[in-house]
Amino acid sequence: MAQASVTLKVSASNPSEFQEQTVPIKSYLPKGIRPENVLDTGGLEVGYDVKKGQCYVRKEVVLPAKGSASYNVVIDDIWLVNEEDLERQRNYTYKLRDQLLRSDYAGTAKAVAGEIEAGIQSVLDKQEENLVEKVTPVEHIGAYELNQETIARIKESIGVLESLVIALVKGGTSSAGGGKTLARGQSLIQKLKNESLLGRGKSPAGVLEPPARDASRDAGALNQQFGDMRAGSCLSQEAVRYANAQNVSLETPENVKLDVVAQNPSQTESQTLPVRYYLSEDVRVNDVIDPGGLDVGFDFEKSFYYVYKDNVLLQPGEKKIFSVVLRNKWSLDKFYLFTLKVHSDNVSLALESRHFVPKQGSGTLRQKNDEIQSQLDQLLQARAVTELTEDYVAAFRTGQQRLNNVEEEIRKLEDMLVASGALETMTPESKERLCEEERDKRIIERAKGSEAVKEFKIAASTMFKGKSPNRSTTWQLISGIVIFLGLISGSFYYLQVKEQKSAMLDTLTGVFSRGYITERFREELNIAQNTRTKCSLLILDVDKFKAINDKYGHATGDTILKEFVIAIRKGVRATDMAGRFGGDEFLIILPTGDKERARKIAEGIVRIVERNSININQQLFNITTSIGVATYPDDSRTAEDMFKKADGALYMVKRKGGNGVAVV
Repeated sequence: MAQASVTLKVSASNPSEFQEQTVPIKSYLPKGIRPENVLDTGGLEVGYDVKKGQCYVRKEVVLPAKGSASYNVVIDDIWLVNEEDLERQRNYTYKLRDQLLRSDYAGTAKAVAGEIEAGIQSVLDKQEENLVEKVTPVEHIGAYELNQETIARIKESIGVLESLVIALVKGGTSSAGGGKTLARGQSLIQKLKNESLLGRGKSPAGVLEPPARDASRDAGALNQQFGDMRAGSCLSQEAVRYANAQNVSLETPENVKLDVVAQNPSQTESQTLPVRYYLSEDVRVNDVIDPGGLDVGFDFEKSFYYVYKDNVLLQPGEKKIFSVVLRNKWSLDKFYLFTLKVHSDNVSLALESRHFVPKQGSGTLRQKNDEIQSQLDQLLQARAVTELTEDYVAAFRTGQQRLNNVEEEIRKLEDMLVASGALETMTPESKERLCEEERDKRIIERAKGSEAVKEFKIAASTMFKGKSPNRSTTWQLISGIVIFLGLISGSFYYLQVKEQKSAMLDTLTGVFSRGYITERFREELNIAQNTRTKCSLLILDVDKFKAINDKYGHATGDTILKEFVIAIRKGVRATDMAGRFGGDEFLIILPTGDKERARKIAEGIVRIVERNSININQQLFNITTSIGVATYPDDSRTAEDMFKKADGALYMVKRKGGNGVAVV
């Protein structure tokens, strides 16, 4: 398969309305791209960030006022699954399946192999439909990420077949030779791999190999897996019965809505503002059902998808809401929870019937199961909603943690059942058989004392001769809940992103908060030190702001600060960062800004602020600003000292009457 390429567009613009500016461009390339993968830089230079382990392209370009420039960077397409590896996986699956066809696990093996085959075909089809020449780069990468999720499930299913092979080998020998039978099973699996030519070759998209396995746990590897519950299975029927008895709906909303808000902070001036909102890390491009009028992008540096629009026209004080519809990845599967309730009951009842006694001090079996049932009941009380909010996600994350604990407690019960000698290993087959046995016991108990007892015994004596019934339908537990488990393990970042956004921004003015801007200043100094470039800091405030605040009130003062920030933004570059340090004092960081460039930008801001008239309730306010400037490494090499020197320069201007710039 020939290696294709992807073209990425890198853009830069000069936001200043009045002057030509030198704009530094620095855009990170996707993770996994090495310098040799860059086929055409488009006129930019390629660099490598050692700390991030990531390549980037950069350049400083002179742009006229409100000017822009674009560059096309061509890179290798590393988002292609190796189809030869998929074929090896298919061959290996067939070898494992054939090994199990004449065993009690034949039905399960056929079902698992069918799931794997369907998964492989899904990967091939999705890759063909989303080749880079057919779709946008973001859609192409999104399809690859979804294929990687399918591949992970394929590996899980192959692991199921491997565990069944080991269970088969162990079941055919004395249980006293557990170590030897495990080794025999491992040897057989390795032989089947070799026959399928499944090696550890190179593939930039990821080699499709079964994951490394812990030999000491292989025989019980299925303890952690449920799977796709098929209609008619015992576990699925009993789960539905439990749900109906408690009058609980198993339906959950397929989609959720997320509102992205854009607001013009100015009450007097229309503005065209950019909108960008980062989505949860586990969200893929295909999870965005409707972007709500926004576009979908991907931040290669952060590895997050986001929704955005570069130019949103907002009238004074106007608020626009973009309703983004996402596939619901933040709901606990109630059907799965009821399945756990059924299975926990079955395991504990089976242990009690064998008079199994837990270790001293660990509580009775009934106490353990009652605690599990109580935890599951609490999880089932969670209310499904259709609008994504912080509270909803926080509750979901708490529920995830509790569910993980419940699953671990159920695994402990399973281990006890295996230790009691009732089972060789806990497999999907044995879970289903256990369900059938416990259900049959309940039927017999209910039928006692009536003619139904006789009829049941006659039917049972016929049905249970030889092998257990419905073996061909006993594959119940392979991929669906594994998918669910993957979903609940991946969504850990939405709330953190929301919290970070609220902590990043000053609520009044919309620029960065004190905590965030000071932290970014330290980071920019580290970058400047590592790259041997310069970085400047501007400290500025509104001249005589206290007098205005005292005379006209805080509402007027707040409006002036908002308008002051709007004026500041007109004078800085796209790469510069502004933040509110406190009151009317602000910081501006100029990455790659030398002393002379910092002076020009500061003087431009002074002129813009001076010319700007602010109309508040039919009264005009003309304000001015004072700015102090310090530059790394010319003036200092530490953040604290840089701040002191820039602050000292600011007060030099103040002592001279304000409305000016002082450079250290």
